[in-house]
Parts: sequence; structure tokens; C-alpha cells
Amino acid sequence: MKIKRLFLGLMMVALAVMLVACGGGNGGNNGEKSYNITVWVGESVVDLTKQQIAAYNALETTEYKFNATVNPVSEAQAGATVIEDVETAADIYCFAQDQLARLVEASAINKLGQAAAKFVEDNNDAGSVAASKVGEAVYAYPLSSDNGYFMFYDKRFINEEHLDDLDALLADCAAAGKNFSFNAENEAWYTASFFFGTGCTSLWSTNEDGTFAEAYDTFNSAEGIIALKGLRSLVKNVKFVSSAANDFSADANATGASAVVVSGTWISSSVAETLGANMGVTDLPSFKVGNQSYHLGSFAGYKLMGVKPQSDAVKQAQLHKLAQYLSGEACQAERFEEVQWGPSNKVDQQLDAVKANAPLAALALQSAYAKPQGQYPDLWWSITATLAGSVKALADDAADSEYQKVLSDYATAIAAIANTDGKKHTNIAWAEHTWGVVGSFAGSNWGGDGDDVELVASEDGKTYTSGVITFEEGDEFKIRADGAWDINVGKNGDEGGANIVIDEAGDYVIKMTIDENNNATIVAVSQQMSYGVIGSFSPSGWSTDVDMVESETAGTFTAEVTFNAGEQFKIRGNHSWDSGVNLGDDGNGGVVNSGSSGNWTIAEAGTYVITLVVGTDGTYQVSWQAK
Repeated sequence: MKIKRLFLGLMMVALAVMLVACGGGNGGNNGEKSYNITVWVGESVVDLTKQQIAAYNALETTEYKFNATVNPVSEAQAGATVIEDVETAADIYCFAQDQLARLVEASAINKLGQAAAKFVEDNNDAGSVAASKVGEAVYAYPLSSDNGYFMFYDKRFINEEHLDDLDALLADCAAAGKNFSFNAENEAWYTASFFFGTGCTSLWSTNEDGTFAEAYDTFNSAEGIIALKGLRSLVKNVKFVSSAANDFSADANATGASAVVVSGTWISSSVAETLGANMGVTDLPSFKVGNQSYHLGSFAGYKLMGVKPQSDAVKQAQLHKLAQYLSGEACQAERFEEVQWGPSNKVDQQLDAVKANAPLAALALQSAYAKPQGQYPDLWWSITATLAGSVKALADDAADSEYQKVLSDYATAIAAIANTDGKKHTNIAWAEHTWGVVGSFAGSNWGGDGDDVELVASEDGKTYTSGVITFEEGDEFKIRADGAWDINVGKNGDEGGANIVIDEAGDYVIKMTIDENNNATIVAVSQQMSYGVIGSFSPSGWSTDVDMVESETAGTFTAEVTFNAGEQFKIRGNHSWDSGVNLGDDGNGGVVNSGSSGNWTIAEAGTYVITLVVGTDGTYQVSWQAK
């Protein structure tokens, strides 16, 4: 019997090898070896990525073809979405480099082999190679070296002799009645530029498993006090606006417009369209404290591509070959030509068109003052973002000891993170409190009696929803417990986190959901939102919506869609995955608003009426019926 079982086992192994060789179970046609895969990339490169995968499939050297479904998931959200459900996540996904440690810790990314790691190190610049590593191991393929910031300016109002002098630039803005836009009050990513300018640093090391081991942080220092003084001088200036959006205007007489915006390549096209020949770009200026000038620093960031771990070793190896192709010289050059991504590939960086690109040239100038963005705990970002508000509250004649107190509080908070594993820990007993929205909306004074707009809890204590709140553009809010500041939740669901900012005026419902790890997610759901059905039924795939039309019944929207059997769909808001409305199947016959939600599947071919009901309490109902 033992011999027979051994023989049967060998036969099964042989059969398995034959099936893999033939692409069995993976969509092979006429003996072609192939795999069905899902790829997540930023919305701007979905179509280009489809073309690049098709080009890879057409290569004579390609052993396995890929039947790829390419979906839009922003690089900023991809890491968190993968970690939420690794099993259903994409096989290949693109993400911002600050998410790498989390992905490694969650076993959501496959470490590169020796040959693949050498490919990365040989072909890409040093900063992007460092960003692709955790410890000494390479985990990802660099795609770009352009995730940093620099300065756009309007040549009509800025004296170019002033470009390296922050005070002179602010004076030019005041003389022209224009603003100086720099998101240093709201975003730690920009706040840090003052500290980097004075020589401070904050470096976090990770273990091979992605957990944060320790921090080397020098913000709490004499140089840190100088940085705070420079930061305060900016945020107290009447022409300062905390924004990184395109705040320019083509109309020279426009009020409320900016003459300077500190931002990155992602607004280059819109600024060029707005200003035309009046667009200027260069590195950041210097700020002065006392008689000493300090050139503003910055973060240098990168976009990366990761491969999800697979149970099929052959598929794993083939996915890495595809990832090498998509991150290689030819594809990076195509992405630059198509969407102006700044390449990390060293050969592409020497292309005449790349060197002639004004925003990338400005980024290159700023790179001399930039710190490569490594891995940072989530809480570091929220703690650092509070520094501008703390120093802004100081009196004009504040002593150095008061600046030191701000930094000492910062250092205490940082030390607490360094003594944890770097995760966002929320130990709040949510159901034991009443929760409310408090902020700068509707005349609120951030904490006076009766300011809080109550959140209504669901029966299971996992969802908290407000009524409709009217916000102006730039209004800010947080969630707090029991009408007091002892327990409050802000940006990214962090306890004590930064204020949440409303980008566009309108009516919103605030919704806070608590996940299985007791962490909070807070979204502002626009009540003026448009809705669309998107899915695999579209000839363009998951990139084009079928608009839903509101019926005579307020809050009820419908659309007619024709499906083949087995095609899938979701509903999203404002034609964007970043709108705050991303509706899918919760797996229990209901609707969930989450980037990690499942797709609805149509079993039988036909034309269906899809119906969405948006409740005033922030709930959603989705149904469909064949015509």
C-alpha cells in the first residue's frame, strides 16, 4: 500500500507540473501559458499600463501571458487597501514609498530575489533604491523619483531677484495683493522643511519584518527652536495660505489668488494651463532668523511597485518579470511622455525632454536640500503636523523657553511612538462615550458650549453619523468625546490627530466607522455628490462611469447598464475613487463604503436598472432589477 500511495503521489505531482506548463486554470488558450491577474495603478496611468502589459505579452521572450484587469487605486491609498485584505488585493500594485514598512509587516509584499534586487540597484537612482528597501532587503521596484515639492510662482508679480528670500517673496505677494500658498500649517510633509533647513533630522529604523525599531530625531534642539521661529514667521504672515493646490489665476486682477505656491509635479499641468508663459518654477527659498539664512529643505519621495506573495511559485516568478518590465527604462520613459512622471531610471533621467522639463528641473535643484523619505510611523505625521498650530499660538515676544516647551512636548510624543511597534493603537472604548463634530464651521469657536454636532451611533456601536453640516471651503473639524477635549480624533482616525480640512464648500454628512482593530475612519460625505456605476461591463474597464440620474424622490438615483453574465460593478462619487464614496458589497447582503469592499456580480446577462438610495443619515442602499 505504501508503494501504491507513493506512485499515486508522483502521478499527481506530474499532473500538476503539466497543468502549470499549459497554463491550466489560468485562462490559457490553445496551450498558451497564461495567468489571470489584477493590477492597481494610479488613475492617470490605467490605460497606459494596459498598453504596456499588452506590449509585454507580445514580446517573443515572454513565456507566460497575463490576462490583466487594471484598476485605478491611488498610490497614496494602495498600501492601506492592500493591508485591509491581502487575499483579495491586486497581484501587482503601485504605492508611495512611506507605506513599505507596513506592507512588509503585514506580509503583503514579496521580497525580491537576488537577481531582481540587482536589477533595481543597477538601473535606478540611489534615493529610489533606498526607498525600496526595509533593512538591507529590496522589496519593491521604483517607478518614479518625483514625489517632492518646490516652488511655482507667477512672473507678473514676483521679482526673480527675490526667489531665494522668503521675506522678500512675501513682500512681493503683499504688494500685488496676492497670497503665498504653502501647506506648512496642515501637513507634516511640508512642516518638516523648516527643520530640515536648519539641519535637523528625523530617521526611523525598521526591522526586517517592517516593525519600527527606533528613532533618531533631533527636532528638539537649538536648531529646532530656529526652525520653529522661521515657521511661526511664515504662518503668522497675513499673505500666508496653508494650501498646496493650484491657487493661481490667469486674471491679474483676481482677488484671493496666489503669486507663489509650494507644491509638486502633480499640479504642473494645471498651473501651466492657468499661467501659460507667466509660470515660473524653481527650488524653495531661504528663510531668515536673526542674521542667519537657512534654505528650506524638503522630502524626496518615490512611487514604487510591489508584487503580492503568491502560493504558486511559478506565478510569483512571472509576476516579478512583469514588474521588472513595467518599472524598466522603456515604460518609465513612456510614463514621463504620457503623464510627466519623473523617472527613477538613471538612463531616462538623462533624456533631453526630461532635463528640459521645468518642474523636474526645479525638483532637481531642490534635491540638494531634500531628505530621502524613508519609513515613518503614522503617528509621527499627525504629531509633527501640530507644531505649526502650537507655535502660531505663541506671543510675538515669546521667550526661547516657550519654543522649547513646544519641542519638549513633541519629543515626549515621539518617544512614546518609539516605544511601541509604530502602529496606530486606539484603545478608546467608543460605545462608552457620546461623540460630536466640532470645528470652525457655522461660527463654531472650537470648544464653546453647545458647539458639537452630535453623531448618532448604530446599534452595534461601529458606525457614528451626523446630520447634514454646511461647510465653507477650508473649514476644519475633529471628532471629540462627551463635548470635551480629553479624547479627540482627527485626520487618518488618529487620536489627537491633525484637523480634517474640507476642500470644497457644501453640505456634508460626517461618518465615523470603527473597524475590527478598534481604529476609526472618518469621512465627510458630500450631499451634492454625483454618482456613477463603474465596472467590468464598460469597454474601457474600470475607468468610465455610467452616470446615475436622481429621480423625483430625493436621494434616489438610477442608471441603466447592460451586463454580460459574471460582470461586476461598484458605485462611486464624482467620477473619482477619492471622492469619499466607494460603494461595494459588504459580503452580507448590504452596502459598505470602503476602498476594500467587494464588487457586485451580475449572474445573468441583460440590461438592468441600478438603484441607489442615499439616506440623510449617511447610509446607502443599492439594488438592481432586470428590465
